[in-house]
Amino acid sequence: MTTAREIVTPDATRLGALDTAGRRGGTGGKAPGPERVDDVHMLLTHRLTDDDTLLVRLLPGLSIRSRAAATLALDELLAAYSPRHVVLEVPGVPTAAVLSAVLRGSRSCQVRGTVLSVVAPAAPTLALLRDSLRATGRVYGSTGEALAAARRTDRAS
Repeated sequence: MTTAREIVTPDATRLGALDTAGRRGGTGGKAPGPERVDDVHMLLTHRLTDDDTLLVRLLPGLSIRSRAAATLALDELLAAYSPRHVVLEVPGVPTAAVLSAVLRGSRSCQVRGTVLSVVAPAAPTLALLRDSLRATGRVYGSTGEALAAARRTDRAS
């Protein structure tokens, strides 16, 4: 049985109902009811900074099955906020699903003309992401570095 999940922004804007596989609907024709907090499977967290940078954190435990839902959630955040920059934080030791979601997010940002910066604290992950995102994104070791680079880019333009 598939249950519906909603993506809700911090200001309580509902971005749409998704099932756990990232498909719209998925409730068997029934409207999704209220869910208990402990029943919600969070794929990512986000916030918009004062300088129009969307800061997104992929949470550990992202699986191949939930990768599409995380990618769709990022797409909806991009559409809802239209940020100039996205800083995407990945967990310490990312899974293949996390790396795939990062690459898909990179393509989404590229299509929208949004600058993507990826934060990866682990050195092996940094090297892997730098190779994978060479043409489309920037990779940093800390969120502070990525946010500072986004601010510098804004001042230069």
